[in-house]
Amino acid sequence: MSDAVQVETAPLAQRLMDLETLATSQAEQRGAVSDEIAAAVTELRSAASRETVANALRLGEELRLFNPHMFRLRTSADVQGPDLFAFLMEYGSVSELWLNFGPVLFGSLDPTKWDPRYGPDEENPVGVLWQPEQSATDIVGTLERHLLADDIDGRGEFDFAKALDALALSLQIAFAARSGDDKSAGPRGPLICLVNDEWAITAEGLQSLLADCHYPIGDDLPTDTLCPSRHSSHLWDDAIRYFNTRRQAITALSEAIVAYDLANS
Repeated sequence: MSDAVQVETAPLAQRLMDLETLATSQAEQRGAVSDEIAAAVTELRSAASRETVANALRLGEELRLFNPHMFRLRTSADVQGPDLFAFLMEYGSVSELWLNFGPVLFGSLDPTKWDPRYGPDEENPVGVLWQPEQSATDIVGTLERHLLADDIDGRGEFDFAKALDALALSLQIAFAARSGDDKSAGPRGPLICLVNDEWAITAEGLQSLLADCHYPIGDDLPTDTLCPSRHSSHLWDDAIRYFNTRRQAITALSEAIVAYDLANS
């Protein structure tokens, strides 16, 4: 190769090298994040604590896997059972972990009174601050006392272990959908709630975890809607009931968040 040709092709060769370096760096970053997700899930399932729960929430929010201030954990098989809203509030070097029960149904929200820390209804918050010295056993006892004192529907079905499992699965599924090559399956956008093994809810509506199939947040889904192919009929029926029970509440909360952000921007 002549010197002239080498000079002309040098910029192209350098650009290719830069692209290869960038691709390698991105692959390494994805690998590091994947390892961090896997470690967080393992820790959450092997030793549930304030630290492991907070770490999982922090990862979900930093990576935008969860919908800020709307992410909820299903706590029971009963669609009328309470959802657990988990919030990690950061104040410089200090963080607060709030666990709040979100009502299935509630009226219109006043954006001038609503505060993200208290979940969907500031006038009737049902939740607790998980203190650093409290164990998982302690916080479960506190939550159960709140359920009983406030006469929350479905309190007999509350299962904190189910909520923690939902948190671990939410982290795994949302990250896999974001980083995988197959973009047709999995939640589109940040997750609001993992309904079951086949369905999830985001701001766009009810979405399949198995195929490119979703239903808008607009109207209730008729209970006789045919189960999509490749899906289990009992999980589909469960998803419809859960979605219809909470659809209006999720919409109202979403609108309140937008109004709150506008009022405080």
